Amino acid sequence: MNLNGKGIIECKLTKDYPKDYPEDWRGWIQLKTQVEITGCSWGVLVVFSHIANEIRYFFYERDPSFSEELRVLAEDWQKRVKTETYFDPETSDDAYAMFEDIPVAEDVLEIDDSLSGMIARHENIDAEIKELKEEQDCIQTALMEKIANHEKAVCGSYSLDWGYINYKATPEKVVPAKEARSVRRKMVRIKDRGAADLKGAL
Repeated sequence: MNLNGKGIIECKLTKDYPKDYPEDWRGWIQLKTQVEITGCSWGVLVVFSHIANEIRYFFYERDPSFSEELRVLAEDWQKRVKTETYFDPETSDDAYAMFEDIPVAEDVLEIDDSLSGMIARHENIDAEIKELKEEQDCIQTALMEKIANHEKAVCGSYSLDWGYINYKATPEKVVPAKEARSVRRKMVRIKDRGAADLKGAL
C-alpha cells in the first residue's frame, strides 16, 4: 500500500505476547474509525508488547465498505440517544441498568410457560455450584493438610503457594449515616410455587 498524504498513528501498550494480526478491541476498530472521520487514506496501529519487548506495526488502507458500516452504527447510536433506547442486554448488570429507575408495576406479570425450563435450569445451576464449591473446599482442605507448615510446594506440573497476604495499616474510618431508601434488587429471586403449595397442604 502507498502512504500518501496525512495518516493516523494509533499506539497501544500490552502485557500480552505479540499477535500476528490486529485485534479489533486493541485499537484496530479505533484506528479505522479515526481514519474515516478525519478523511485520511491510511493509518498504522503500533502495538508494543511489554513482556516480549517487541513492537508490531499493522497498516490499514481506508476501506469504503467500513465507511458504510460506521454510518449505520453512528445513525443507530444517535437514534438511541434521542429516544433513550437501550441496546439489548447481554448481562444481568445491563438488564438492571435498563430497569433500575423505572416505576415498578403493582400487578403480577404472567410470563409464558416456555420460560419454566430456563428457570428450572437456573435453580439446578445453583445446586451444582453449591456442590462444586463443597468439592473445591474438600480439595483445599486436603492440600492445606499436606502443605502444613510449608509456604510453597510442587506436585507434578503444578506449583502450590500457601503464603501470606500483606496489608498496610489504614486509619480508622467513620461511615457517614444514610437515610432510609429502597433500591431494586440486583437479581431476580425465584421460588417454586408448586413446592410452596405442597408445603402448605401438608
